[in-house]
Amino acid sequence: MQSDAAHWTALRSRRGGEDVICSDGTRWRLDTAGARLLYEDAQGWHRAALPEGMLRAPRDLACGIEGDGCGGGRLFVLDAGRLLAYDPMSGRTLLLCEVPDAMAVLLKAGCRIYLRSTEGTHTAMFDLSTMRYNA
Repeated sequence: MQSDAAHWTALRSRRGGEDVICSDGTRWRLDTAGARLLYEDAQGWHRAALPEGMLRAPRDLACGIEGDGCGGGRLFVLDAGRLLAYDPMSGRTLLLCEVPDAMAVLLKAGCRIYLRSTEGTHTAMFDLSTMRYNA
């Protein structure tokens, strides 16, 4: 596994809000204007089964990779001061923690989710194995 320093470097290069392709080949996208989570299959783009109003102002997302240690198969969404986990198989969403509104970009590696503000002035980490947020 890469070091924390390598993950912080990779996080700095992300813009946030890009489509992600998970290990099962599904492409996911945030519709920030409509506050929706979308996925693509052979028939086109579809809205994920999130409760109405669940997302307020989504900013970025990352996939949990099967076998990487924590959160395999789930999507992690940074949304208006909240870090959420979404399980596409069950349709359940879990609030992991509250984060500063300035956080706009995330990167998941193993059991850690790295976060930063758009300007790069604020960084933090959420550890899925302990469910702790470290600003």
